[in-house]
Amino acid sequence: MDQRQPQNQSKILLISDDAVVRKVVASELPSSLFEVRSAGSKDEGIRAVSEQQIDLILLDANGEAADPGGLCQLTALSDGAVTPPVVLLASEADLEVVQRGLHGDVLDVITKPLADSFLVERLQYLLKNSRRASAQANAIRRMRAAQTIAQIGDWQWTPETGELECSEEAGLILNLDGNGDAETLQDVLLQVHPEDRERLSLWFDEISEGRHESPIEHRIIRTDGNERLVVQHAMCLQESNGRPQQLAIVVNDVTERRQAEVENQYHASHDSVTGLQNYESFLDRIKEASWTAERSGERFAVFYLGVAKFARIHESLGHRFGDIVLAKIGERLKMGLRCTDFISLIDGSGSQTSFARIHGANFAILLQSVGRVDEVARLASRINELFTAPIVHGGQEFYFVTNIGVALSPDDSQDAEDLLRLSQTAMNRCSGEGRTKVQFATPKMNQETLELMSLEASLRRGVQLEQFEAHYQPKIDVGQGRIVGMEALVRWREPGVGIVAPGRFISVAEESGLIVPIGEWMLRESCRQAKAWQDAGIEPIPIAVNVSVEQFRRADIVKVVADALEESGLDPEWLEIELTESAVMENTEENIVVLRRLKSLGVLLSIDDFGTGYSSLSYLRQFPIDILKIDRSFVEDLPDDPDAAAIVTTIVHMSRGLGLKLIAEGVETEAQLDFLGMLGCDQYQGYLYSRPLPAEEATALLESPAMSEKTALSGVAKEQRTHRRAG
Repeated sequence: MDQRQPQNQSKILLISDDAVVRKVVASELPSSLFEVRSAGSKDEGIRAVSEQQIDLILLDANGEAADPGGLCQLTALSDGAVTPPVVLLASEADLEVVQRGLHGDVLDVITKPLADSFLVERLQYLLKNSRRASAQANAIRRMRAAQTIAQIGDWQWTPETGELECSEEAGLILNLDGNGDAETLQDVLLQVHPEDRERLSLWFDEISEGRHESPIEHRIIRTDGNERLVVQHAMCLQESNGRPQQLAIVVNDVTERRQAEVENQYHASHDSVTGLQNYESFLDRIKEASWTAERSGERFAVFYLGVAKFARIHESLGHRFGDIVLAKIGERLKMGLRCTDFISLIDGSGSQTSFARIHGANFAILLQSVGRVDEVARLASRINELFTAPIVHGGQEFYFVTNIGVALSPDDSQDAEDLLRLSQTAMNRCSGEGRTKVQFATPKMNQETLELMSLEASLRRGVQLEQFEAHYQPKIDVGQGRIVGMEALVRWREPGVGIVAPGRFISVAEESGLIVPIGEWMLRESCRQAKAWQDAGIEPIPIAVNVSVEQFRRADIVKVVADALEESGLDPEWLEIELTESAVMENTEENIVVLRRLKSLGVLLSIDDFGTGYSSLSYLRQFPIDILKIDRSFVEDLPDDPDAAAIVTTIVHMSRGLGLKLIAEGVETEAQLDFLGMLGCDQYQGYLYSRPLPAEEATALLESPAMSEKTALSGVAKEQRTHRRAG
């Protein structure tokens, strides 16, 4: 037999001291509709209600539980939910009990003797109403909880009578003693900020007249003096004749939301290190200045300020320390420029100034309503003077050299991005010249910029169409005069133009980021060519490939090299990765890790252009490098220039002490070669032996049976070299 409980069965708790009453009532309630549980005392009833789900309590009015104390306990057992409704069972003669029940905490009174159908129908009716009331009460509680969480309240105002009803949450938001007991609209207005009070009063008038239903935002002054920002929405409920009957109003405390919006907007538009505007925000300011200047006919200036060699602070003291110093630089810039002494240099003391940190140690300044160009130049010079005094932090003094590029609108451009770019280019020209500290954008510079943009566009097409070639320059053993390696150098063959000089496009490729795909192509092509030479029976020699700073910064440079080796089948021992001295010294600790990962592949590592940077010997010893290449700028003045000779001699001795192989670049004369041979330099490359050759010519050179005798050392130098090796 199925013993499961019917789904629609209601749970009834019958509390009576009289066992006969319990038995009679239970027998009169059909089990298909009711599950009757009995309790013989108040305590049993309280326990049953606290432990079980009860839909309704039938309480015998003649028992102890029906006294006021027991009734209160029964109706206070709810755990935040609706208390089970109580129905009294009383005799018709007990009028006092009936009256007490109807005026007390009971749902209804049923008189005895009981009629079967009446009792069942009455209980079903009471349970239905009780469930409906319970659902409504729960819905109201959920709504109130949601309003509390969302800081929303509701209230009503009747204009004709002035009557006002307010929910508890609305009372809290409107500062009405925390209980919503406001009597008039004036009570609400008194809590409003004095500056907003009249505006809110007019809003109520317009809403009540049905003129609009737009929300209003205003301030509330709390009892503790704090301000809160609220938004009120209202709807006018009208009678059938069109007269306003009542205003239904919802009030929302939006203080935290508005504060978060302001903070988010600030962080989105300002640099986190210095608190100055960021790049995007500064561009918007330039656009605004351009619109203003177009209407007023005034000129404004964009300054681009670069702090030279700031990267050394990050490298030596860490980024956190460097950021603190950057913040001090930004503060000095902002405070210094806002001094009356500076603003007085510009026509019109009403000039507006904006500041931004663009990236790294580069800042930008927007100065509106400027006068003559010479006055702008004076101001730029004074800005540089701000940094003649050191920045002090942590007991240390930091001296900086600053350079400023200036672009004027409308003289140079009216486009925001153009002005910022032109000022940056002017600053780069200034720092590159090494003399002038302030540089203006000029028509010539504009033309150069357009040419560079055109070159970049052509270069992008070249990358897409793979218009590049690898040329190869031999590396020669100084003592034996034979080829012992090749350096791969990229060449761009532009259709209709021919070979584009590397000095013309390499810098553009680096600035645009195109050097990365170009460099990856060179790695693959050079490895392929080296393997092809070996497969053709040519004696294996290392092939050197330059890796740009941008390539090296990428986290996947190790993977790029590994993939090129795997794709070509070249053994790693025949690949040499060349890195510039400045590249490996930029972030030394991180770069040591990357270099060691590259070295773990089995490739050779060399430092190119050595002597032009600022290598620390302690770091150089930690780098897992195999080769140093002396920069051509030192070689070209050999052997006559004493300074160049001293530098090269020092580099040779240092390389010997570190156990590194040494290669000299740019050798073009016999005198240079003889001097290098006397010092004990291992290898050289340059036009004295061969220019960089296309792959076909390089192949023919490698296949030739003998080398030209002109590459061998002169007799005395060769003997000294041989004697040095023997010693």
